[in-house]
Amino acid sequence: MCRARKKNSIVISLALVLSLTAITVLTVINPVGAVMANPDLVATINSVTFDNGNFTVSYTVTNQGDEMAGASTTCKYVDDELTESQPCQALAPGASYSSAFDPEPCPLCVETFEVKVCADHHEAVTESNETNNCD
Repeated sequence: MCRARKKNSIVISLALVLSLTAITVLTVINPVGAVMANPDLVATINSVTFDNGNFTVSYTVTNQGDEMAGASTTCKYVDDELTESQPCQALAPGASYSSAFDPEPCPLCVETFEVKVCADHHEAVTESNETNNCD
């Protein structure tokens, strides 16, 4: 009879240890999941149009995160050179802001050149993903 109690006691103790371990693991996982509750700004180039020797880039910035994103700056790069920046209003989760950069002379229009638009240029917004701001 004593052996049966000892076995039950060991099983109960082991179950308690496993339960406490599971609670500890859940506590550790939850803060990591909480990191995802941030804004996440993503820029998308809608179009690049050419007219009378100028080109214009239109874009959309979307907050695909779970929290409000404060005001930020969106900028345009041509061949990795910053050519213009514009303010972007604060965005609620799922909200978007669309605009266009000013027309720019196109001396390179006969050649291929790279245009890139980046949201949150000055990293004013703490985001869940800081690596997906450019298109």
